[in-house]
Amino acid sequence: MQPYVMREGELTPGEQVRSSDEDALFRRARAMQSRVAGAVFYRIETSSERDIWTEVEVLTTMGDVPAEDAA
Repeated sequence: MQPYVMREGELTPGEQVRSSDEDALFRRARAMQSRVAGAVFYRIETSSERDIWTEVEVLTTMGDVPAEDAA
């Protein structure tokens, strides 16, 4: 998940949150709603060695996110 915060009137990326459990990630995002302007939820699958990545899939967005990240 890539959260965004509003700084000086502009959306700024916050610290990425990674999880192998999508449900846990969505729960965490709901808990963060009052502290962030929005968030983008991505799915990226990796090999067990983490050296092979799949295409980035945008699952959904929440709140305000940059247009290029909107699903």
